Amino acid sequence: MTSIDPAPENIKVASSHSRNDPLTATINYKQSTIEEILASGQKFDVVCALEVIEHVDDPRGFIQACAQCVQGRDGASGNLFVSTMNRTKKAHLMAVVGAEYVLGLLPPGTHEWNKFITPDELRIMVESTPFEAKINDNSDKQSSTMKFIKQNGIVLKPVSPFKKFGHVVEW
Repeated sequence: MTSIDPAPENIKVASSHSRNDPLTATINYKQSTIEEILASGQKFDVVCALEVIEHVDDPRGFIQACAQCVQGRDGASGNLFVSTMNRTKKAHLMAVVGAEYVLGLLPPGTHEWNKFITPDELRIMVESTPFEAKINDNSDKQSSTMKFIKQNGIVLKPVSPFKKFGHVVEW
């Protein structure tokens, strides 16, 4: 497993935390961007971009780079998992105002509400992303677009120690 982040301080913290946990001690942490990984030619069975897309300047380009890094074993299709906050007033209140300014859980300015992605915007980005998949052992490639398979959400209940999971898309 490889985990990337362009910020060296994030890599240092993550590496430090995982060193003492046998479940995460073998993770390869790299200071890098998805675009650098793509340029290196590396491919992965699974790419997870969890709570990242709302921080990038070019979300469509980010999704395209992630998709191009996905290639399952023996050329089969791999999987891309993306999670982000929905651009709603409630998300702004909880993530920006609450987490950054009221509770101080995150540094002020961590999130820009106008960069939050709606489920429909994410679906369009994913489904309009071209990619090539090897379809057999002899280098034949087939061009296609990605398929948006499932949309789930989480409802955060800040006064409860439990989160409710379900098919909720508005957060």
